[in-house]
Amino acid sequence: AVGRKTTQSSTPSTNTMAEQGVDGLSTNNQLTNSELKAWWQVDLGSVREISSVSLFGATPNFYLLVSDDPMTGTLDQILLQSAVKAYFYPTVPAITGAPIHLPGRYVRVQLTGTGNLHMNEVQVWGQQPTLMPLSRPAATPDR
Repeated sequence: AVGRKTTQSSTPSTNTMAEQGVDGLSTNNQLTNSELKAWWQVDLGSVREISSVSLFGATPNFYLLVSDDPMTGTLDQILLQSAVKAYFYPTVPAITGAPIHLPGRYVRVQLTGTGNLHMNEVQVWGQQPTLMPLSRPAATPDR
């Protein structure tokens, strides 16, 4: 998801913008203001097959949400939407290769309580394409 469009619920006055969550550098930090159910989201540009998500340095007690459509409304309203797939991580500050195995365009990380949402990096992994030959080589006659 490096370089994809990102948004978040708020941006503090410090230099911690939403795009730092997908800049490819685990030394940069994404951060929101301290608020109720803070969130961060990446738009993959189109619906893609997502195999897994890795998230580093996150605030515990968050949902990882995946949807084909933009997620709007409160966390409770989002969780009721049938198109949204939700994964809850109560105490884990980092997940590596959390299996998703479904299509989605939007990936959101959202806190369940009040606080700053902080992450170092989010990596969204797609399915590896199967390589197929474009054409069969022409038969060569024996000499």
